[in-house]
Amino acid sequence: STVKYYLQRIEYQNTPYTVKNVHDKHYSPLLSPYPLDDAEFHAAMYGGEYKRFTLVRNPYARLLSCFLDRVQDSKSASYRNLINHAGRDPREFSFEEFVGFIGTQKVKEMDCHWRPQVYETYHGRIKMDSVLKFEDLPANLTEIISLTSCTDESIFAEKANKSPSVTSAGKRLDEYYTDDIADMANEIYSEDFAAFNYSKLLA
Repeated sequence: STVKYYLQRIEYQNTPYTVKNVHDKHYSPLLSPYPLDDAEFHAAMYGGEYKRFTLVRNPYARLLSCFLDRVQDSKSASYRNLINHAGRDPREFSFEEFVGFIGTQKVKEMDCHWRPQVYETYHGRIKMDSVLKFEDLPANLTEIISLTSCTDESIFAEKANKSPSVTSAGKRLDEYYTDDIADMANEIYSEDFAAFNYSKLLA
């Protein structure tokens, strides 16, 4: 959410427009792939004239954040995913039951908020110029200035967290994780831990 916010602010430079809702594509100045023709899309994904970067998060914290926010919200797509696949109200899940259940899902069945990030980022298929880490925000906003060739660094001056839901999951791991739950998470996200150089230690 924070990165989307700043990318949209960059696009709105020298216009009368302001960021409304970072997740509403009707308000977003950022392009989606569908308006591009095949050549434009291929250039954006693989061409040398574009910079490509992505943002990843510690798998433990990402999973817990999803449970605390998305799974408990009956209006979210993640909630509906579990209703459809588990056949019961996700708000009745303990964290251990939640992790255990998604461990039974195939990748294509998973919601994007808990699908392994190697699939969400097309790791190994699309070459990224940089892989930023959620844990390093807002410090790594400086790298985004460079990657986007932003000419107005004042856009980033506030360095604020623009997420609509702040769960502080990274500080609550010990509250929710047991050794058994961590083992399940290790198995589900083994590729993420390896690809993005995250430690499997909870501390």
